Amino acid sequence: MGRKSTKENKSAYHLAREAAELSREKASMHLGISDKKLAKMENGYTPLVPDDVLMMAKAYDAPSLISYYCAHTCPIGKMQPSKAEPQDNIYEILVRMAVSLEKANRDKNRMMEILEDGKVSPQEQKDFEKIKQQLAQISAMVESMQLWTQKMKID
Repeated sequence: MGRKSTKENKSAYHLAREAAELSREKASMHLGISDKKLAKMENGYTPLVPDDVLMMAKAYDAPSLISYYCAHTCPIGKMQPSKAEPQDNIYEILVRMAVSLEKANRDKNRMMEILEDGKVSPQEQKDFEKIKQQLAQISAMVESMQLWTQKMKID
């Protein structure tokens, strides 16, 4: 068995491998690549491509790596990064979702008033931005729930 890494500032890919309790050697066998190549990928010396990330996510049972890659590496994803955080506690996700939905429900009439004329006036801008933030929170909670369900592999 290999030695435990003491490196600081580990990448998300390195952390996911360690969370899966895989040595670099074992992980590289699962991925079908050399351990040197895996080290270069984890340390950012070799750019990752989507297929690499998909293999890592599956081998490490870490679907959140896909969202991480999309938000931090993919040029399109970087324009609209995900706010979802992988969480193991579904109850916390559900409570946050309920709170976000309640806030949106309270403000739905204001949103309809703002959008009634098809424009957002300067007087409406502050309320509109607040509602956009609430919608982003709902989206992040939905993504968190999706990550949780992928992780659980419910049959």
